[in-house]
Amino acid sequence: MFRHPEIRAFSVGFVACLLPVGFAGAQNGNQQAETPRINAVNSAQVQPGRYSGGPDERPWFSHPEIRRELNLKNEEYRDLYQNYNQSWAAYNQGLSNLEKDQLDIDRAQLQQSLYGSFSDSLSQAADNAIQDPSIRKRFDQLHLQYRGYSAFGDPAVQQRLNLTEKQRTQFDTYHREWDQNLITLGKSFSSNRAGTLGRFNRAQQDARERINLTLTPEQRATWIKMIGQQYSFPADAYLPTRMAPG
Repeated sequence: MFRHPEIRAFSVGFVACLLPVGFAGAQNGNQQAETPRINAVNSAQVQPGRYSGGPDERPWFSHPEIRRELNLKNEEYRDLYQNYNQSWAAYNQGLSNLEKDQLDIDRAQLQQSLYGSFSDSLSQAADNAIQDPSIRKRFDQLHLQYRGYSAFGDPAVQQRLNLTEKQRTQFDTYHREWDQNLITLGKSFSSNRAGTLGRFNRAQQDARERINLTLTPEQRATWIKMIGQQYSFPADAYLPTRMAPG
C-alpha cells in the first residue's frame, strides 16, 4: 500500500495471480532493462468502462528522464521493473478472462478491481524496494501525475478528493479524449517529431488546466499536495506504446 495516506491505493478483494515473465535487469545507471514480450489483450476488444485507464505495458518509470528524476538505484529499479511486468501480465490475463468468459456482470467494476490489484502490487514493491522515504514519496507523486485523468477513476483518489458524480463523468470523458489524442499523435511522431512534440506539450498543459478547472479550490489544494512539484513528462514516455496500427 502507499505509505502516504492521501494517495493510498484502493483495497480490493479480487487478487489476480501473478504470471511468470522474462526479465532482463539493468546493468548500470544508464542502461534500461529490456521490456519482455507479453501477449497483450487487444484494447479494442475490451468494453470501455469508468475505470478504462489501465496500465501500459512499459513501466512508466522506465523512461531515462523519469528514472533520473526519481534517482532510483539499480537494484531498486530492477525490483520495481520485474514486479511491474509480472503485475501487468496478471492484469491483462484478467482482462482476457473477462472477454473469454463473457461474464454477465459489471465489467467496469471488475476492471477496477483488476487495476486495484495491479496498483497494490506495485505499491508494495515500491515499499520493499525504495529505501529513501523522499524518493518513495516522489514515486507515488509522479505515478499520479503520469496517470493524468485516469487517476480520478481510482476510488482512493475519488474518496480523498470527495469527487462528485459530475466530476467523475467529466474526468472519464477527458481521459477518453486524451487517449484518442495520443493515438493521433503517435501516428505522426516518427514522421514529424518536432510538430508532434509541440502538440503533445500543449495537450499536457491543457490537461493540467482542465484538471484545475474541474476541481473546486479545496479539492485543487488537496490534489497539489498529492502530486507534489509538477513534472513535465517527455512525449515518448507515452507515445511509443500508444501508436495505432497503420
